[in-house]
Amino acid sequence: MGTKQIGGLTALRFFAAFSILIHHAKGNFFPPDFLWDLPLDGGVTFFFVLSGFILSHVYSRRGINGGLGRFYVARFARLWPAHAFCTLMLLACIPYQRDLLESANNVYVLILNLMMLHAGVPIPDVYFSFNAVSWSISTEIFFYMAFPLLLLWFSSKPVLKLGAAIVLGGLFAYALDVAGMAYYAPEKLNEVASHGLVYISPLGRIQEFMLGIVCQRLLAEVNIGGMKKEAATVLEIISILAIVFITPLLRIYTSVFIGASAQALSEFVHHSAMALLFAAVISCFYMDRGLVSRILSWRPLVFLGEISFSVYLIHQVIIRLTTQEQLLAEYGPYTRFWFVAITSIACAAFIWKFVEKPCQKGIMRIYDSARTKLNPSESTN
Repeated sequence: MGTKQIGGLTALRFFAAFSILIHHAKGNFFPPDFLWDLPLDGGVTFFFVLSGFILSHVYSRRGINGGLGRFYVARFARLWPAHAFCTLMLLACIPYQRDLLESANNVYVLILNLMMLHAGVPIPDVYFSFNAVSWSISTEIFFYMAFPLLLLWFSSKPVLKLGAAIVLGGLFAYALDVAGMAYYAPEKLNEVASHGLVYISPLGRIQEFMLGIVCQRLLAEVNIGGMKKEAATVLEIISILAIVFITPLLRIYTSVFIGASAQALSEFVHHSAMALLFAAVISCFYMDRGLVSRILSWRPLVFLGEISFSVYLIHQVIIRLTTQEQLLAEYGPYTRFWFVAITSIACAAFIWKFVEKPCQKGIMRIYDSARTKLNPSESTN
């Protein structure tokens, strides 16, 4: 039996993906300081928190039906087809990416990339290889691998355990600064960077995923059925305004209080604090009772949310192709940006319809069929 889709949360996924698209347009179509005060790169944090939240929503009550094997195959089927397709599109459209494969080392990096394991290597040339945005789905696959254990671990004292995980993450980041490890050096992209351990690695980001799990479990114990629409609407608006007005202050004051030299710790505190705000937004829209939730549940917005994963994966390919081929070079930055945005959405709709969903269903069908043949007595829910 499927879990009911929460339209508002699904639609918010598109806005998170679109903010990342704008973030990557900076330096290509817009100046680097364009909308500098908005947390455009925070969309990844939103996805990490939401991922833990939704998985907990789906599995915390009914358990992992079909066993761990089916769960892991389902998670692989969710991420890999669109990732593989977009990586192939990058190689097909961007010649210099293909030229990289003349090096045997880059062939190994591509294999690691296609296996979605590249975020586990804290070297920029590896975790930002090929379709660079795919680092986050590599991080995500590690979260999925840990999820069954986390589900059991948070069955008791979830807040205490989450707090301990955040403290350990902060101490880890602090230790990297004390050790003097370079955070991110453009001239040393083939060396280990603390950026790769704090911003990219599952070790530095799993606290956000954990936060999503804990928030859902706590909220599930609260009776939200009696909340009035007006109160829910106010909470939804306040949570969104908090993202807009508080997150810019986080970036400024985190560096001020922690110190510019402690880059790893500053980054960890910054994205962990943003995660708390996003958890508040997700919790408010999870209740699905306010006017904003109703607006976001409009079917076209929900559809954009459904294709948001493919928007996220394909947009940088479109940006690179547009800048490389100087498409619409005679037009202004806003025209070129909207060309990229609309093209990314159109391509994402195609990928979602003809790659992402069919492959997902096909992989699960093959797995279920193979399991039935091996164990005829088993039935899959």
